[in-house]
Amino acid sequence: MVLPPEIENFLKYDYAETKDLAKTFLTMVSAVLVFSVTFSEKIIDFAHAKLAPRALLISSWVLLLLATISGGAGLYYISIAAGEALYSRSGAPPLAPFLPPNFTYQDSELRSFRCLAVAGCIFVGGLVALMLAATLSFGSRGGEPQAERLGAGEHLPPSPPRPSAGAPASDKP
Repeated sequence: MVLPPEIENFLKYDYAETKDLAKTFLTMVSAVLVFSVTFSEKIIDFAHAKLAPRALLISSWVLLLLATISGGAGLYYISIAAGEALYSRSGAPPLAPFLPPNFTYQDSELRSFRCLAVAGCIFVGGLVALMLAATLSFGSRGGEPQAERLGAGEHLPPSPPRPSAGAPASDKP
């Protein structure tokens, strides 16, 4: 089947690049979400954290989940666009039954771009919320998390003396 140059260029460049962008984006957002959930106790101490850091961390997870959903919708729509570009000329029914009959592959491509742009903005919002949660949590700890873990009457062990910059290092402990 010979395709018009416009459709051939769409499939060769627009579809392929947008699909790769969406897959890479979904991988990155999923990795940040999994990383932040895995190390959430290192980001904030849930047992002792105030409401604001906890709310920010949970809202960052919600935003990252929404970015994943929006990125997945973008990947879905670019795939529909490729199918419509290939098969709409043959008189076949639309690939997605909920799409209007006069729906073109350009319409689906535009929806894909919009979904991916929204996903990117939501992802940035999730990163900002994650950074704010960590900053507020670190600020409430006073920068000394080790001192908070000590009980009453306990002291930190003295730190060993540091050699001066010009002094040779000794082998003695």
